[in-house]
Amino acid sequence: MAIAIEGHARWDLPTATRIARALEPYDILWLEEIMPPDNVDAYVRLKQATKISICQSERVFTRYNMRAWVEKPAADIIMPDFSWGGGITEGRKICSLADTYFLPITSHDTIGPVALWAAAHLMLHIPNALIMEIVRSYTYAEGWYNDVVTDSIPVKEGHLCLPDKPGLGTRLREDFTSRPNARIEITTEADIKKW
Repeated sequence: MAIAIEGHARWDLPTATRIARALEPYDILWLEEIMPPDNVDAYVRLKQATKISICQSERVFTRYNMRAWVEKPAADIIMPDFSWGGGITEGRKICSLADTYFLPITSHDTIGPVALWAAAHLMLHIPNALIMEIVRSYTYAEGWYNDVVTDSIPVKEGHLCLPDKPGLGTRLREDFTSRPNARIEITTEADIKKW
């Protein structure tokens, strides 16, 4: 079993360095977002100060912002959120950028089941996919993802596999938009022009 540590961007550089060095004897898979992702150079310093792989960052959006993380280098493992970071097309470009530097990709989860299914398709089609984050309490048994879509993401013996179904392989539950607590927002072309 591999252990990955999530820092939730709560630490400063000296503390993050102490935490990383304390974890070194335990063969940690990665240290994820231990500091806020606002300063790439702070991560370069952290990366130089520890043997633990640095994983970044679901809160860095688009290939243009991710570029510094890859090129400086400030991370060993790139973890985009394919929805927050610009969608599947932009996510594919981030994956290609990382692949150019032989960096593996892991995908971020926690924003919803449709995004998780879309990320699964992308992860199964990139050459540098390492692992896919799945929050088990959201996806299995009584998890809220099951309130939204008809199928749980299939994981068998620790491996992701997608069903032979059209589209993403799942669909929204029929009552999803008709529930009493449903909130529906429709964006029109006029709304977009206002922005």
